[in-house]
Amino acid sequence: MMTLAYQQFGGKYSETAALRNVLTHMGAMNPQSGQPFSEALLLGIGGGIGAAYILFEFGSTPSIYIGTRYHTGSGEFLQGITRRLGLSVAVKQTAGGKGAASSLKAALEQGQPAILSIDRASLLYQGFPPTLIKYMEHTIVVYGLDEQADLAYIGDKAATPLTVRISELAAARAAITSQKHRMMTIDLGSKVADLSAAISDGIHACAQAMLAPAMGNFSGNFGLNALAKWADMITNRKDKKGWPTVLRTSEGLYNVLAWVFKYIETFDTPGSAFRPMYADFLDEASNIISKPALREVAAQYRELGIMWSALADAALPNAIATFRETKELLRRKSSIFAAQGMAAVPQMQQVEARLAALKSEVAANFPLSGSDVTTLLGDLHQSVLRIHEAETAAITALQQAIA
Repeated sequence: MMTLAYQQFGGKYSETAALRNVLTHMGAMNPQSGQPFSEALLLGIGGGIGAAYILFEFGSTPSIYIGTRYHTGSGEFLQGITRRLGLSVAVKQTAGGKGAASSLKAALEQGQPAILSIDRASLLYQGFPPTLIKYMEHTIVVYGLDEQADLAYIGDKAATPLTVRISELAAARAAITSQKHRMMTIDLGSKVADLSAAISDGIHACAQAMLAPAMGNFSGNFGLNALAKWADMITNRKDKKGWPTVLRTSEGLYNVLAWVFKYIETFDTPGSAFRPMYADFLDEASNIISKPALREVAAQYRELGIMWSALADAALPNAIATFRETKELLRRKSSIFAAQGMAAVPQMQQVEARLAALKSEVAANFPLSGSDVTTLLGDLHQSVLRIHEAETAAITALQQAIA
């Protein structure tokens, strides 16, 4: 049995929560305050907010990805934070499960909790249907293994400790093949090199990714470009990727609208597209790097948080009972897991069953007429355009504040 005396649980976003909790456990504190790092500060150092828009086929049903956190071509968000902070870390990847298991055991034996990239739907306590396995990358902390009891001890966004079978953990690690069982550990005694430089670098990275994303042929799907593209595709009847063409079925339209809501409000996000959390970072950063203008920019991002939440809410209008219930269920699942952890699993499974039933109801009897759909898409188009305008103004102000 290898179980650390680990007591750090919960958080707003899986990656920043995992890093904050591990750093706190290891005594690596914010050198400015002498207190644990805030998730907001880590988010901002990692690049903060972002935007991404990708419409794709998920099986036979169209689906969507709306990114609202900072994106890079490599996708190594946590490594960006630790690199800017100057922390001494080790990242291990392997194609085989045996090597991954061996590395995890070795880390725990050395007193290091492990930050793992896993498939979220493969962990039963997350309460997702098996159809989503292999599609939902997630980050957790493993702080113990008991091979005799066949248990792995996990820290996640829940405020309480979690356990899974060791074989279940192995399957979750193997499911996201691109991650190759990725594991990050932080060396004992790791200290922050230069907090001010880390903050400045994170802000510059955010501006760069929003204004000129280095994503090759996919640059149009990221940053401000993504918001402009999204607004256009919602009502574009000529483009083969336009919503009026792709989302011809009621099931496809409902699925996409639900995912718009989830990505903004409940799907491993602190809500409101990370904008209020980024505003908290800017407020904290303004004191550390002596840039008072950042507080004014923070106010812009708080206003953007309101706009993003309004967009999410409008995607599933309250006037439609099935749409309103969908939002209520998604919020409930997120909140009960955060508060209750394993104890919430039966309720979460009930939520997923009801969501599946609602999906069937909508497919059989769509609650919007053709003209209603046209009006809804027109409203969403205008909302995304307004967000694009406000995001452009905010990122411009951010550049000026940090200059």
